[in-house]
Amino acid sequence: MTSEALLGPLLLTELPEPRRAELAAFPDLESHLRALVAAAVAAWPQLEPAPERFIAHLAGRLAASDAPVELLAQVHAADLYLAAACLNREPVAIALFEWSLLPEARKALRGMSLAPAVIEEVTQAVRCRVLVGGEDGRPLVADYGGLGPLRAWLRAIAVHAALKVLRSEKKLVDDEDVLLALPSSEDDPELKHLKERYAADFKVAFAQAFAALSHRERNLLRQQLLDGLTLDELATLYHVHRATVARWLGQARSALLQGTRRELGARLGVERVEVESIMRLVRSRLDISIRSFLAVTKR
Repeated sequence: MTSEALLGPLLLTELPEPRRAELAAFPDLESHLRALVAAAVAAWPQLEPAPERFIAHLAGRLAASDAPVELLAQVHAADLYLAAACLNREPVAIALFEWSLLPEARKALRGMSLAPAVIEEVTQAVRCRVLVGGEDGRPLVADYGGLGPLRAWLRAIAVHAALKVLRSEKKLVDDEDVLLALPSSEDDPELKHLKERYAADFKVAFAQAFAALSHRERNLLRQQLLDGLTLDELATLYHVHRATVARWLGQARSALLQGTRRELGARLGVERVEVESIMRLVRSRLDISIRSFLAVTKR
């Protein structure tokens, strides 16, 4: 990188509006970008310096981010630099990825008490998907956004892949009902009554409300409650802050409750006081209801 190479203008020319105007106002943009590049180059001295390619890759992640200013301020420059080199299929970068990061995936899988053969199978599948690409030929490393550590991002992908394998081998009861799956008690006659009388109506209303959620909302609920991903892991996968993921999940749960109440009221009649009784119980056990529903539908 020569002293004449201005990274700020290079970054801005790669960005679409309104991202360009938003990031043009970033404080001391040129110095910040030079510091990011210096840190990345120092972290991977084995790689041939490629600041312009890194800036172009960073611009792509900023353009796709919901919070580009926050990402630019907090980006894990060294990790994103390695990801860009892997995406460029540089042999040294791929070797560094395999040497320094794949052990993290194996460590996470060992923590799930998987058989050694399964751990190796999942690890190799993750390596192929991340560095080579799936059926679409697009390496998943292209989706790494740089907000969280690359090792945490890879760990989340490995855990998700392992959970898919485990679910595919698990026998699920196809006729399990969401409301019937709520914890029961002989000392709770109200819950017993509601289960016996309204289980079928609730099941339909809950399914309709879930189907009305956005694609992202359904995926988030599935990934957290069925796949077991944490807020930090979800934040890494979606390239946003964990607070954003928490807000999205809260909105998804609220929308699901409101939709279920609306659909159930339409089925039973708005004058039925049992609707609020059902919703009060479901609200307190919502995660159990969602997890049961997802396990049954397997969508």
